Amino acid sequence: MIRLKLNLISSSYQNKKFFAGECKTGSKLGDKDLATARLAAEFGIHHYYFCTIKRFDIETHGKIRALKKDLAANNYSMTIEALNGKKLIGDVVE
Repeated sequence: MIRLKLNLISSSYQNKKFFAGECKTGSKLGDKDLATARLAAEFGIHHYYFCTIKRFDIETHGKIRALKKDLAANNYSMTIEALNGKKLIGDVVE
């Protein structure tokens, strides 16, 4: 039933690109955050942003890279970008 509804919705939005993401105040992403991005890929989101006013730590960047690889291996075309304070507001908040 849900898949049928999504097919109907997606058929009325052909040739459109949808963007989504989430903003954090810290330097880490949890499993829930990565699962949300994966769900976005399943819904056909074109580009997903992970944003923070600080900087994501090395472990988080590794998780993002792993998610990108996994999505590509499963033929999802969604791209993912991590944005930090410098890109968002001109400086990193410490």
